[in-house]
Amino acid sequence: MKRGRMGQMGDLERAVMNKLWATDEALSVRQIAEGFPDHAYTTILTVCDRLTKKNFVTRRLEGRSHVYRPRASQEEYVAHLMDIALDGSSDRAAALVRFANVVDDDEAAILRAALRRRSK
Repeated sequence: MKRGRMGQMGDLERAVMNKLWATDEALSVRQIAEGFPDHAYTTILTVCDRLTKKNFVTRRLEGRSHVYRPRASQEEYVAHLMDIALDGSSDRAAALVRFANVVDDDEAAILRAALRRRSK
């Protein structure tokens, strides 16, 4: 994912994205709306339109309705948010060090392994 490509999401947008991330299939607004009984179909339709405009999802016509699929995985999105947070720091290196100090031992091992693979 490229820097600056995705914005941030509101609560309902994030909930819709979580539903999309939970499946490998593209979903129609009707299928998405089934998971949100407290929201009108038109509200979910508006959210899906906003997510398309924000570049979070792709939309394609299938039959008479559109289906939606995430542009990036949830992990890619979270990494993007972490990168934005680091960019917001006046000292990116210090922020990275602070982050390294708050991860648990298992997470630190995962980071070390990823950095080793990156340096090869």
